[in-house]
Amino acid sequence: MLRLLFALILLSVPATSVALEKKAPEEVDFGQLLGELNLTPEGTAPGELVVAMWLPPEFWAVNFIQDGGLSEREIEQTMEVFAGTSLLAVAQGAFTPSGVMEYLSRDEIAGSLRVSVYFADDSLKNVALTGDVSPELEEMLAAVGPGFAASVGEMGENLHMFVLNDAQDTGARLADPWERGSLVIDMISVSGDPVLLSLPFPLDALYWPRYCPNDMPAKASWNFCPWSGEPLPD
Repeated sequence: MLRLLFALILLSVPATSVALEKKAPEEVDFGQLLGELNLTPEGTAPGELVVAMWLPPEFWAVNFIQDGGLSEREIEQTMEVFAGTSLLAVAQGAFTPSGVMEYLSRDEIAGSLRVSVYFADDSLKNVALTGDVSPELEEMLAAVGPGFAASVGEMGENLHMFVLNDAQDTGARLADPWERGSLVIDMISVSGDPVLLSLPFPLDALYWPRYCPNDMPAKASWNFCPWSGEPLPD
């Protein structure tokens, strides 16, 4: 069952990483998860657009379980196709002098796109964009891509999906939303300036919140309470 698969993902997180209370997939606030996975750029000039969304396996697991439109076996098969990968959806463009948004092509975006993962020990590893995907994954992207693009309106027609090789040589995940660290994306804007997008881990949507001594909720990625400076319990 897919709930068992999601549970195995939970159990694969080392007990020494983040001792927070994990949510079951049906308990995850999907809207909150979407909000976290939408990356906000730093460095874009007025009139320029950069939109990026990271789609890890957890996105699909929560979506499919809560949607209820597929059988458990169908969802399991879908999740197996995504194993060892995550997806990055990107749109980039700028307004022309006449006020029309002119989008970059997939190749133009890929030319400056760099993805890295910072780990809790401050080490860094690059995450490769892969064009060598299985026929099953190609078929899956062809099936889910148009619907995903349609969900974001007109911009979706220029939203390009990149497949990330999200597995280390050891088999462990590179970008792991359950572990402390961050996903970092570097790009070049249309005007030639650097653009930075980052996503801190772990994702808040996957955990029940902790609370600071003043009863304010603390993000899962925080080590200290920002109001008092006190260490947060793991």
